[in-house]
Amino acid sequence: MTISTTVKFHNWLGILYFLPVRPFHKLIVPSMLKRIIGRLESSPA
Repeated sequence: MTISTTVKFHNWLGILYFLPVRPFHKLIVPSMLKRIIGRLESSPA
């Protein structure tokens, strides 16, 4: 299974906002996705 995120910018303000957020996004999102996968795998069917 592959899970990914997509960031869509609606205007240049979104790009400016995401510039300082991007490094944290790259750190936080993968760990959040791994945690979600772990919960899904351990939950009863």
